[in-house]
Amino acid sequence: MTSAIAILKHFPTVRKPQTNFLAQMLLAWSACLGRRNALNLHRHGAPHPRTQARWYDRSFDFSSFNTKLIEKEGQPQDEWIVAIDATFVKKSGKETCGLDQFWNGSRHCVEKGLEASVMAFVNVTENKCYALHVEQTLRCEEKTSVELFADQISSNVKSIQSKTKYVVGDTYYSNETIINQCKKLGLHFIGKCRKDIQIFDLPPERKIGQRGRPKKYGESLPINQFKIWGQKIKEEESIEIYSKIVISKSWDSLIRLVVCYDKIKDSKKLFFSTDLNLKEESIIKYYRARFQVEFLIRDAKQHTGFQDAQMRENEGLEFHWNMSMLVLNIYKTETDQFGKTYFSAESCKKKCYNKMILIRFSRHLGLDLDCPKIRSYIDSNIEYGLRAA
Repeated sequence: MTSAIAILKHFPTVRKPQTNFLAQMLLAWSACLGRRNALNLHRHGAPHPRTQARWYDRSFDFSSFNTKLIEKEGQPQDEWIVAIDATFVKKSGKETCGLDQFWNGSRHCVEKGLEASVMAFVNVTENKCYALHVEQTLRCEEKTSVELFADQISSNVKSIQSKTKYVVGDTYYSNETIINQCKKLGLHFIGKCRKDIQIFDLPPERKIGQRGRPKKYGESLPINQFKIWGQKIKEEESIEIYSKIVISKSWDSLIRLVVCYDKIKDSKKLFFSTDLNLKEESIIKYYRARFQVEFLIRDAKQHTGFQDAQMRENEGLEFHWNMSMLVLNIYKTETDQFGKTYFSAESCKKKCYNKMILIRFSRHLGLDLDCPKIRSYIDSNIEYGLRAA
């Protein structure tokens, strides 16, 4: 928490009143044991609920702050990607901004609520995930949901390029709008194809003096015949990997297609990348690492109050969601600083609560917090009540 507040004090475009408000919110949010609503946060040291409501409308660059917070995470040689995924958020009421019918993956049905689009950095080498930015999906007649996701990638391109050039999404994000947007921004997209994708071979070289319009596509390549047109890259006891550079007609783009065939189940999975020079093993590894964003969303919902927002406006909802993810990032960075090999959001929350209570008691008793003995007493009791990992 100390490092986050130090970054906040030197963060550009943030004045002192907003810095003080955010610092109080971070301290209360990280130590709050109940629901993260305005009243309960106020009980743990946050400003008055009306003060919180006023500040929720003020803009804050969470994307740049998260990037700065995790700047020193990992090693220079670590591989990073950006994962994007949407999550369903329960919300009651009739006047909430963006309230609509969205897909709830946990119940496998469409329900009334909100949808949040989450972008996160994933350290593929260490298998760790850090939130980058959360944005609400506001359906409108002018833009589709996919176009809104593409705009989110565009608005966070500077933060993405500071760590990686690869954006990874599941089958829903594997479409022409997002792929073309990534190309315009100088990024590469990695995703998963549908099994009925229509692909073509590269067109044959044009002969000298040949008349007529050049061919745009080569021969059609049936997916079921991947063993014929694909190049076998790897073969194990149960898995075979085939690869080929092809043209996707629906996306109108060159892609490297990777077919992962399971001989025991007689099933195949189709992965692709717009980076034609990326190795097949890396494409599969990056896509599998994308699932870390699901654990990030789970921890935010269970431990940092992602679904506890009681605001109705779009600005307040996005502020609440981004604060929830930011606190989770702080938990993870502090765990890394202490050299822990595991991460437990519940233990981090309990440590922050213990520290807040011990410091509060010490101040009311008139104890000097700069005294080494008092500080060692606080540090020795900060892990009281923690569960073993």
